[in-house]
Amino acid sequence: MNLDQLPIYEQLVSQSKMPLSLEKTLTPEKVTASVIHNGPISLMYGTSLADDTVLTLLQQLAREQDVISKYKQLLAGTKVNHHNTRSPNRGFYGTQQETISTFSTHIHKEPITDVVQVGIGGSELGPKAVYHGLKRLIKPKITPHFIANIDPDDANDILSRIPEKTTLFIVVSKSGTTQETLSNVSLIKAYLENKGLTNENIKNQFILVTANKSLPNNIPARETFYIDEAIGGRYSTTSAVGGVLLSLVFGPEVFEELLDGASQIDKASENPNIFENMALMSALIGIWERNFLSMGARAIIPYSQGLSYFTHHLQQLICESNGKRVNIQNEKVSYQTSPIVLGDVGTNAQHSFFQLFHQGTEPVPIQFIAFSEPQTHSNNSENNHDILLTHLASQMLALATGNSDSSPAKSCPGNRPVSLIFGKKLTPKTMGALLSFYENMVMFQSFIWNINAFDQEGVALGKSYASSYMFDSSPPNPIMKRILTLFETGKDA
Repeated sequence: MNLDQLPIYEQLVSQSKMPLSLEKTLTPEKVTASVIHNGPISLMYGTSLADDTVLTLLQQLAREQDVISKYKQLLAGTKVNHHNTRSPNRGFYGTQQETISTFSTHIHKEPITDVVQVGIGGSELGPKAVYHGLKRLIKPKITPHFIANIDPDDANDILSRIPEKTTLFIVVSKSGTTQETLSNVSLIKAYLENKGLTNENIKNQFILVTANKSLPNNIPARETFYIDEAIGGRYSTTSAVGGVLLSLVFGPEVFEELLDGASQIDKASENPNIFENMALMSALIGIWERNFLSMGARAIIPYSQGLSYFTHHLQQLICESNGKRVNIQNEKVSYQTSPIVLGDVGTNAQHSFFQLFHQGTEPVPIQFIAFSEPQTHSNNSENNHDILLTHLASQMLALATGNSDSSPAKSCPGNRPVSLIFGKKLTPKTMGALLSFYENMVMFQSFIWNINAFDQEGVALGKSYASSYMFDSSPPNPIMKRILTLFETGKDA
């Protein structure tokens, strides 16, 4: 059923007309009491705009939409199966990961210095976020690079900085037809040939990750690792898409720790009690903010330099999964779905777009992420980290409670909903837990909205225009042709 067809819906609408004042209700005791611990990470939600009455209604909403039953179907591998990449009984994925482990251990005995992941979207964003999340904590065995954009400046920049004879290239394309990736493979091969490498040399430096069994025939490679067609790119970091790169860079044992952290959150997400299930609690509060408080955007702000690329991954995960306007019956829905997602690391973001958060005309819910300890240590690092966490707590308080001033320009209205994801330290296990937490949060919201979080039909439209223009024999679209003419002439055509 659609969200607005559920019996509980009108009660939530009525409750939304009785706004909560954080300035009046927020207490130290509420902060302490509003914490859920799952595995290596925790959620503090007491600074949200959902009081006990609202939370009780949201618990009922989860029951009426049967979200836990649907989630368990996913865990069982029904139609989509990315959870199986890190479950206790991995089956095919366990075999693949054993092969990856053996391969990476062998490569570490060779004079390989660099590895380049060639792929776009989920083939780049998740693995790249994890690499940047762990590189300060764990010294890389091999230096990684990423080529995603079809813009030749991206590939040429990377190629100019790598030793071509001691570099591996991991080509990641589930379908084996991704235009950006295949174009970049052609560019890389031409570059290597120009450097004097033979076809056999080039083959020995390519690795494939795909669901397309015929891809090795089109791109000869040293090794091929497989994922299932039913794993979407944005959910694929715990498969070979992330496993090959991360095992080569950090070692297979580090990747196993990542999988363990993800598995812990997957297990915790089975709990039907929202006060013990942080992914479900966060999903429901997000529904409350989006559909009943009419908040159209959401920010995710990690106070951890290691998560500087993580927000890029989450933008794809959230917006590509739930940016839908029709339900699973292919009927248009009459309510809002995914919010617009933005983010950056604190404290940088405080000096960038936080002005809008504090005094803008529309409240933006914010989820902060932070850790008790830094990843690195120096003479004054603990002091800096204490100051970092003080800034975080100050921002949360200022956003929640605001202030009054004789000058309207200096007054902040407050009542801006915030929440906090926290843990001891950003480690492989913590990184895996964060991946799983947000994946499961997104899926819970898709169940409640009655939409499909696993397709991305809108992404295909622009691609089809590009393909028809370049490859089809049909006449080109006149508007598209006119736009391209602008670049040819440099004039207003």
